[in-house]
Amino acid sequence: MAGQLGAGAEVGVSLVVDADGDRVVDLRGGYRDAARIRPWRRDTVTHVWSITKTVTSLAALLLVDAGELDVYAPVARYWPEFAVKGKGQVEVRHLLSHSSGVSGLRQPARLEDLYDVRTPPRGWPPRRPGGVPARRPAITC
Repeated sequence: MAGQLGAGAEVGVSLVVDADGDRVVDLRGGYRDAARIRPWRRDTVTHVWSITKTVTSLAALLLVDAGELDVYAPVARYWPEFAVKGKGQVEVRHLLSHSSGVSGLRQPARLEDLYDVRTPPRGWPPRRPGGVPARRPAITC
């Protein structure tokens, strides 16, 4: 982390690791802004691009190994409602590899949408206080 910050590859970063309910790593450094004026703080809000991909992939592979998931099967085998609006032929492997062509957004997200903590990005469902979605996002593709 220090190397990335020192080399200028990152403006600011943080990493927290909890193991068995105990915080074992709590690191942060750098700045919250490109001008490198506002220091990164413990409560700095950031978007975590694709943080769930690794866990989802490992869980899917465990299910495949157990014979519970067929990556060549249509998603609708496991989630029948997914088949609406012409998505009936999308296979599990397409979702796992981001090759389905399905977006959960009604329009492309802009970077500024992702960092506005006061309002949800355009096309995302409204949120209740605390950031909890007021309803599940509709799949519109």
